[in-house]
Amino acid sequence: MWEIYDELIAGVGEGKIREIFPTKNRMIITSEHGIGTAVRYGAAPEENVLAQMKGAALKEAAAMIKLWDFPLASIGLAAMNSFYNNRAYTEEHFHALAAADIFRLYEQTITENDPRKFATIGHFPGIPQFPKLQARLTVFELDPRPGDLPASAAEFLLPEIAVVFITASALVNKTLPRLLALAKNAEVIILGASTPLSPVWFEHGVHLLAGTYFNNSHLEKLKQDPNCRKLSCLGKAVVLERKEG
Repeated sequence: MWEIYDELIAGVGEGKIREIFPTKNRMIITSEHGIGTAVRYGAAPEENVLAQMKGAALKEAAAMIKLWDFPLASIGLAAMNSFYNNRAYTEEHFHALAAADIFRLYEQTITENDPRKFATIGHFPGIPQFPKLQARLTVFELDPRPGDLPASAAEFLLPEIAVVFITASALVNKTLPRLLALAKNAEVIILGASTPLSPVWFEHGVHLLAGTYFNNSHLEKLKQDPNCRKLSCLGKAVVLERKEG
């Protein structure tokens, strides 16, 4: 169950945490490699906990992703992402698709009589812009809205789905390994700004990564307004596939 966690942690190189701070819904960590973010479950850790993390070894911090204290696990994921999620690393290890919007990419592949079923684990903004996708979409949600299915329904129905979009925050709450097992016959996309942009995913049945990396301009805007939702704060969206050769 821990294999993908251990492999993601093992891939993190040398380095230390330089900065760590929460926004409304996320943890942000910087290192000499880059800027990492992760969805935060629950309240942010106390200031003294965050202060103690400054200067911590990046690999040791990344190992916190395995903790059952989810706010601390979010620190682990953000630390991990501060290593992986940068332009130089992604250009070396992946082939980037021209389309940066994963839902638009799949919308363009849907034909009138397309038999495929699609599913998301959780809600994602923007899907109503893509009516062909939305018409074929099942949403599995921990807190279901009208039209959603409860997360527990995935145990029965996910094996029937052809294309599954899974939020990387499932790493934090530890549902990710089971979701990958249920979707083993599907095209699987891991997405969201919390996604570690590591090629390790491709050894675990994942087809595409739809994630984000940040630069210093994004970081400065987030520091000025931690709740910023403008595109200028949200990083560079990328869709990545396995690099052949």
